[in-house]
This record gives sequence, C-alpha cells and structure tokens, in this order.
Amino acid sequence: MIYDHTLKEPYAFFDEVPGKKFTNFNDVKTTIEDLTDKVCGKNKAIIDKPIILNVHSQNCPNLTLIDLPGLTRIAVGGQSSDIYEVTSKMIRRYMEDPSSVILCVVSANQDITTDEVLFTATQIDPKGERMIGCLTKIDLMDRGTDARSVLLNKCEVPLKLGYVGIKNRSQADIDAKKTVKDSLEDEKMFFSKSLIYSSLPPSCLGTKALTDSLTKVLESNIVQFLPKLYE
Repeated sequence: MIYDHTLKEPYAFFDEVPGKKFTNFNDVKTTIEDLTDKVCGKNKAIIDKPIILNVHSQNCPNLTLIDLPGLTRIAVGGQSSDIYEVTSKMIRRYMEDPSSVILCVVSANQDITTDEVLFTATQIDPKGERMIGCLTKIDLMDRGTDARSVLLNKCEVPLKLGYVGIKNRSQADIDAKKTVKDSLEDEKMFFSKSLIYSSLPPSCLGTKALTDSLTKVLESNIVQFLPKLYE
C-alpha cells in the first residue's frame, strides 16, 4: 500500500496481470479469487507463492501487508498431507524476518492460550518488540463474556505492544457487498455504543487504531534498520 496525497481516486495493479490498472475494487477482489484458483486450484491447496497486489491511495499508510494462511493441522479436499509443515514453515519464514511487524490475529471467542499462531509468534519474538495482537470476532462472543481483559492487556498472554479489537464484515455483509467504508462506520458505531467497550482507551479499539499502531511499529523498525542499509 502506497500513500499518495495527489490522487483523486485509489487504484491497484497486480504483478501477475501486467499492464492492467484497477480502479474498481470489486474487480480486485474477483481477480484475487481468480489468481488464487489459478495458483492453488479449487481444492484449497496451500502454495508457497505470493499473489502481489499494489494499492495506491490518498487514505492508506505506507505498508507492505503479507496475508498468511493459518496454521492448518488437518488436510481437507485435495490438500497435501503435510499441510501443517507447509503452513508452519511459511509462517515462520516471514515472522523470523527481523524487519517484519507481526500482526497476530486471534479470535475473541476462543481461549487465546490455545492459539498456536500466537504461541509461535511469542517464541519468535520473545521480547514482543514487533508483535501486535489483533482481536477479531468480538461481536460473536457468547453472552456474558467479553474481551476487556485482553484489550487492556491484563490477560494470560500479555503482549508488550498490546491488543487491538476490531469488528470485521460478516459473511452476510460480504455477500451483500457492503463497502469497507460502511463497515468501518459500523465498527465505529459498535464500539461507541457498547456498554462493555465504549469506556476503553481508543487506542485499543477499531481498525484505525490498529493501523496507527502498525504504522508506529513500522516507523520504529525503519529507524532501526535504515542505518544498516548504508553500511
């Protein structure tokens, strides 16, 4: 993602689709799905080959985002029987890069002490200097439970940089083609009206807070690694 304040509208292009500029992001979504089927097939295979999407916009931070698969224990469909080894090796390779910021996505409606990706991340970054917890599915938690302790970093697995809670689009929202802009407004409304979360610090709630946190960690990494590029 590249920030460009001079743009009137965002656009994107794929390395795999040379010469084509996308301004309709519904087409971007469709192209990602088509390229995934082309690379991985329709049997949910995991292939260690990235699909590279470049986005230029006037409202995005300068970030390189690598969307990795989850750690998969059980092969389904036509997946290889060594699916766990493949996903584990891939995830570790990207996490072990000291210049990478680890965005560890954890579901709020599960016990974080059993989350294997979180466990792996804490092994690779034991000091927690480049790892941020992203707590999803807060709106899907069982009645009578909440994620306040995790968001306040007063949980069984505290992180140096803490956790940020977000509310994503539901599958029904995606099927109804709800825009990202509308979903961000829904997220803001959800947290501001919540009796449980509205009193929490703004820095631990919402996609904007998550983006700000990632940007700060990235800036810190740049300051740390930039001098080495001139050595």
